[in-house]
Amino acid sequence: MDLEKERALFRDVIDSINKNEAAAQNAELQLICWENNTRPGLNEDAQAVVNSQLRGDYDVFVCMFRDRVGTPTNRTISGTVEEYERARLKKLKNEDLEIMAYFFSSENAGQDITDLKIKMGSKDGDGAMFCDVKDSIDFEIKVRQHLCDALGKHIERLEEQKRKATNIKVNNAASVAFVCDSSVLLLQRSDDSQHGAGTWQLPGGKSEADETPEQTAVREVKEEISYAIKKPEALIKVKTFIDDSESHPGSVLNMTLFIYKADKKFKPKLNKESKGYEWVSLNCCEFGGKRLFQMNRQMLKAVWLELYLNRPLKVILDSMDDSSDSGLPHEVVKVSEHDLNSVYAMLAFLGIVNVNNELKLESPTYGKTLLKEFTAMIADGEKLFRNDGSILPNKSIKLSADAIDELSEIRAKAFCSNQKLVTHLSCDTRIDHSVRNVCDTLIFGKYGQKKYILLRWDFFANKYQFVGSGLENVSTDSENDMIAKVMNKRFPAMRRYFDYVFITEYSAYHFSAGSVDNDPILRNYNIKMSVLLPNNRSDTADICNIISAINKTTESKISASHVIDNSLAKNLNYFVWCELDELLLNPAFYRGRKVSGFRDLKEALAENKIRHLTDNLLTTLDLPFDPHSDDDNLSIYKRIYDDKRVSDTKQK
Repeated sequence: MDLEKERALFRDVIDSINKNEAAAQNAELQLICWENNTRPGLNEDAQAVVNSQLRGDYDVFVCMFRDRVGTPTNRTISGTVEEYERARLKKLKNEDLEIMAYFFSSENAGQDITDLKIKMGSKDGDGAMFCDVKDSIDFEIKVRQHLCDALGKHIERLEEQKRKATNIKVNNAASVAFVCDSSVLLLQRSDDSQHGAGTWQLPGGKSEADETPEQTAVREVKEEISYAIKKPEALIKVKTFIDDSESHPGSVLNMTLFIYKADKKFKPKLNKESKGYEWVSLNCCEFGGKRLFQMNRQMLKAVWLELYLNRPLKVILDSMDDSSDSGLPHEVVKVSEHDLNSVYAMLAFLGIVNVNNELKLESPTYGKTLLKEFTAMIADGEKLFRNDGSILPNKSIKLSADAIDELSEIRAKAFCSNQKLVTHLSCDTRIDHSVRNVCDTLIFGKYGQKKYILLRWDFFANKYQFVGSGLENVSTDSENDMIAKVMNKRFPAMRRYFDYVFITEYSAYHFSAGSVDNDPILRNYNIKMSVLLPNNRSDTADICNIISAINKTTESKISASHVIDNSLAKNLNYFVWCELDELLLNPAFYRGRKVSGFRDLKEALAENKIRHLTDNLLTTLDLPFDPHSDDDNLSIYKRIYDDKRVSDTKQK
């Protein structure tokens, strides 16, 4: 703390570089320091709190010393030295990390400063080159130059990575799915395999020079299982998968997938690459619980989609005339009765077909369009579900809110009994990622005679949500701990204004906006629901002012950002007061925008219980403004957000 002036100067240098040198290269320096990036906490000592909270990645570590090394910790001579040691260990794993140490000339410097310089600079010590600076002006000139050099080298490394990416070697390969009676043949890799020993895969391998994918498939099948494909034209090409994982350093593997329908389940004669085989049911979402090699999980899903949805759907559509009749054929040429019934069951599950009384499209108005769109998605390899649970590409078709609400309700009922199947269809993420524990909170308010509930607008997912947060230690957290986590994440400045009442817990299925590797996934949410109560009526204006301030901060972030990536998008907090009666009438939409979770709450509590909560149990907030006046602001900033939004992948 004897460098307060220099620390402020350092921040000015960062700001100046960002406005000039960094901006010219479309880059930015982000400063991480305890003043800006830590919060109060408990640990072994204060430095341990800092260590636990400043664990993020960084490219440059800067430390400064003048008269003293700093305050001792329970582990070393000072917190600053401890941070330096942690950075030095980090550099052993990342040689591109830069460490910059500055020592200001001072007649008052103690022996500990001298000892530290000896340790850092000696060949038997850290081998560090530090910089002696005379005064603040000397420091400003040097650190500016050093940071600009570091920024330039970092950008050069990124450019070099791009150049290397353009020289990646492309390897072609082919896999064959032998299918018989809804089962597929899998091989188990030998124990001495260089990659994926003991895992299961489809027969196949890499192409030799000038081979077509079909030729590769025929040759590899002959070599691996001694099976002769006598009619290569019988191979059904599904699609080509791309694998650029770490198992193929410096190269990309293009794997073409084929289906071959076998007359019977045969016993393959294995070569040394495999130690076992098994015919596994394609209708089992987990494929017998086997550990699959690399892309084989995605390929098996593609086989299932091709055989049991894509091809039958095309035939069904071709067999339907152009009349307005919503009836569906009971028999279709080239599709077995079993497969046809399976397709209709799936379409009924998705809310497209009604099979209860007579076989027909669920929606006479939109049914045929839905079926065509769904078929096109399957053929193009699209995910079947969107973030909001819709099976439709938003750009291709527009449905009324009533139609979407009707279809969503049908699917919601099906989700509860078909979790694994839906997860299997909707994404590539493993099923064990599909359960999450959540704590949601309700905050009610009133303006005149109308009652409102506070919802958070999720810019990333494009819908209203409850004020809530995911929980990690659900078995050990008390209700108070859960509420604290929600408040600390969404609006920490408001926690002291509220008490809470725990009202219920229930489970619900929703589509995540992509919190697992940005991959939309259907999740089973275990929800714990509480109501927040203002503990002092005189403070209600302060609560509303804090919410308004949070919204203004988000508005500023959106307006100031050149582009909005996933990281920023997921952490924007913007709160809207929604009229309670309107939500009770239509719990899936509010003023034309999607609402997530309110339908589940209504089903869990029933409408009369929700009204009872607001009428009898709660002292609601008196809102000092008309909540509808904020609606225009959301529309404005949603439009700005949509204009600036880019994906992380595109930005990189």
